[in-house]
Amino acid sequence: MSEATAKPELDGATRLGLQTTVIALSDTKLLLGYHYGEWTFGPPAIEAGIAACSMAQEEFGHTRLFNRILKREFEVEIDPLNDTRAPQAFASIAFLDSAFESWADLVAANVVVDQALPLIIRAYIGGGLYSIARVADKMLLEERFHYAHAEGWVRLMEERGGAPRDALHDSLSRAIRDTSAFFGPPAHDAALVTAKLKNIDDDALRQRLLDRLANLLAEPETVGLTSGSQGWTLAEPLEWEDWDPARRRLDGGGPDAAILDELRGTKNVAFKTA
Repeated sequence: MSEATAKPELDGATRLGLQTTVIALSDTKLLLGYHYGEWTFGPPAIEAGIAACSMAQEEFGHTRLFNRILKREFEVEIDPLNDTRAPQAFASIAFLDSAFESWADLVAANVVVDQALPLIIRAYIGGGLYSIARVADKMLLEERFHYAHAEGWVRLMEERGGAPRDALHDSLSRAIRDTSAFFGPPAHDAALVTAKLKNIDDDALRQRLLDRLANLLAEPETVGLTSGSQGWTLAEPLEWEDWDPARRRLDGGGPDAAILDELRGTKNVAFKTA
């Protein structure tokens, strides 16, 4: 496949929409990898810590792949170790902004955030941005393990009941709303679908995620979901007036500065290689 074929001509708005999507995937995977790494030590089981460490490595690897796409296709360079963007400039899912307070937060991120991203990636397979198609198989293969891990923990905490289940439901409620906002308002990505850069719109992808989560839970209503004619949806619909298309989120916040400092190795700047 020639380089010319791999870079179709796009109008400014369509190209910008594609670029912001790749940045959002990169930023979210970077923060997700951080949180997985954060729980390498202190999980409820040694095996869970090993799994968290493995998932962190894979998410960081995916971030590097997306950053290469940004540089090659859009001439945008993001190096996590030298990133000077303010927290309010990150396009990551808001659920990842702060340190996870419990294992329930990690499981919620694993089953909601971590499963939303493969849906978006898969939507670009067969589209005009061949850079994503070239790396999608590797990412999606690794994400299958992530979902198996998440599904196992959700079922275990559901069956255990009591405080573990209540904590999980609280975390899931927050993760579901923040991730639903990440998919954006209906038809916001119409230009990308029309240009055949993706094969399904984000509204339909959000529906797939919510239906999958509802099928996994005994009582989906406890995490803010309700059943409708088209499938499961949020019991309290999101208001889209303040949605930021560049950051794919409704609030004006961002990742905690302390998290970004750790990702950038701020304490060890003197030891960085030139």
